[in-house]
Amino acid sequence: FWDGLVHSKIALLIIVIGGVFFGCTKAIKEDPLPFAPVEVQELTESEIKNRVQLICDKTCTKEESLQSVIIADKVTEVIFGKCFEDYFKAKSTFYFSKDTGAQVVAKLKSTKLDLGLTYFVKKRNPFTGNIVVGFENGDGKIHANRVAWSGMSLKDKVSNVAHELTHFVGYKHNGNSPTGNGESVPYQANRAVESCFK
Repeated sequence: FWDGLVHSKIALLIIVIGGVFFGCTKAIKEDPLPFAPVEVQELTESEIKNRVQLICDKTCTKEESLQSVIIADKVTEVIFGKCFEDYFKAKSTFYFSKDTGAQVVAKLKSTKLDLGLTYFVKKRNPFTGNIVVGFENGDGKIHANRVAWSGMSLKDKVSNVAHELTHFVGYKHNGNSPTGNGESVPYQANRAVESCFK
């Protein structure tokens, strides 16, 4: 492979030198391009920051790795969209946080949201019927329960990731207790995705 690459580069160099020597480059420069040139735009630092990335680890199947890109793109579209921002800015208070909705949005926008994605398997609790969907525990990863995620829609996965992203940037709720959780930032992120997902 490397020999072929070296030979290709040498051949290209000979053509370029020959063209310069024989004055052929002028004709090449004046020929119109067969297509319109594409303008490449540089991303600003804030645009680079405002992308959610889910990096699958070795627990992911090929299909899950591909799907993680789709999920990340959709989460990016939703949480940095006007609908999500308007939803949070309309909220002035949350349980378990002193931040306003505008501060929540600002924190999400100012944080680089690159997280790992790792899968685990935990069955539904046979006594309560509850199932753990996923969690974020401060290790920079979203832990997704394959049992739950395998039956979830894209919208539900986006909602779960948005919820976990709010944990990643520092927002909490009252464990698995129903008391007050609905008005916490993570659970409001679920509701915002419910409203804003298209």
